Amino acid sequence: MILMAKSLSEKGVLWVHLSPEENALIISDLHLGQHSKRAYSEVTEMLRLLSYAENSMEEDFQNIKYMVLNGDIIDFWRANLRNLVVDGYKFLERILKMKAAKLYVSGNHDYFTLSMKIKGENPLYLVPHFVVLRIKENNREKKIIVIHGHQFDPTFSWSRGLWKIFTYTYSLSESLFSLPSSVEWWLSFLSAVTGVVLLYSIAKGIIFGSINRLFAFYGSLILLMPLVLLTLRKIQEMIWYVAIPSISIVTSKFRRKRGLVNNKYFARWLQEVEKKIGKVDCVAFGHTHKPFITKLEETLVVNSGSWLTEKNKPASKTFIIVSGRGKVKLFKWQDAPILIREETI
Repeated sequence: MILMAKSLSEKGVLWVHLSPEENALIISDLHLGQHSKRAYSEVTEMLRLLSYAENSMEEDFQNIKYMVLNGDIIDFWRANLRNLVVDGYKFLERILKMKAAKLYVSGNHDYFTLSMKIKGENPLYLVPHFVVLRIKENNREKKIIVIHGHQFDPTFSWSRGLWKIFTYTYSLSESLFSLPSSVEWWLSFLSAVTGVVLLYSIAKGIIFGSINRLFAFYGSLILLMPLVLLTLRKIQEMIWYVAIPSISIVTSKFRRKRGLVNNKYFARWLQEVEKKIGKVDCVAFGHTHKPFITKLEETLVVNSGSWLTEKNKPASKTFIIVSGRGKVKLFKWQDAPILIREETI
């Protein structure tokens, strides 16, 4: 049973009930469309896992009722448009054939704000914030929150909401970058020059009439936009993929894998959530690309790892299975699923 949250305070939250016989499969950080010297998506291995999950007779995979795509499944920041279409088609074709209901949680690389249900025999839900898996055991309801994890990353907290515009910048600028060679920059430059000429004409009174001046003003802004978008895209890449990773590499040397949940941002986020929905027994997230299971006081915290191989950093190829009996399992895919660790909530 799936319940869409109706209250304003819970907008973008999806409530799901898991019966004792049902399981939920959680994956994250596939980064579809990434194919470069620096990083590439392990989409082929993911497709093998999904095929295994659908056909396996093992208890953990027999009754997967829900498949949670926990953010950064599609890479709207760095992906090449052609690779995005090719990889995206293969992946979507595969998951749409699966019997499980699909719950797509927004990440920072595939940020969206729309709550939506795409109807079908096995529907797809778009979830901007997080999913709450509800398990009833011994007359007590237990809650597992599935969230991407950038919400309590200090880097994103410091940058406020600036990162949110990058998905839209990518979508618009990618249409320009798809042009051959440096043509997109020349066209953008000529467009911007035309816009500046229009603004100059307005300032010097060459264009007469209030309506004509208004149209000329808005027209000049539109003409300036391509160059602005391309410039923003370049700045975005420098900020997030040069400066920020460099800082992260330095700080991560002194940080344990569970470091992201050992900070005030996570504690503050969890406190605010528990004020609204009550005690949270488990938090499952991705974002860091570092799989682990740990206890933080009374809350079980598990990270699903990633399916993105980066330079000198192979993909963990890990995923989470949550059962309706309250078991949380972290697996690694290596031609077959290998259980890393199991905890009970």
